Amino acid sequence: MKRYSLRTEQANSHWIRRDIRCNDLRHARESGGAEVEGFLSDLAVHVATLLRDAPARIGIEHPLHAGAAVVTRM
Repeated sequence: MKRYSLRTEQANSHWIRRDIRCNDLRHARESGGAEVEGFLSDLAVHVATLLRDAPARIGIEHPLHAGAAVVTRM
């Protein structure tokens, strides 16, 4: 049996619970393609939001938000 860190096990448990709730408390084996697609779309939006907001959470200001000029090459 492969051992994972406590944080990895907690994250996996979180996503399993979230998947079950997303599918109206049905087990993954009972889910069809539409349910899987819906969950993966929800997951993708969640990850994109985390990545977009990550610099602000650690105190880094994005150059475009700071009023810096955008340089483009022609």
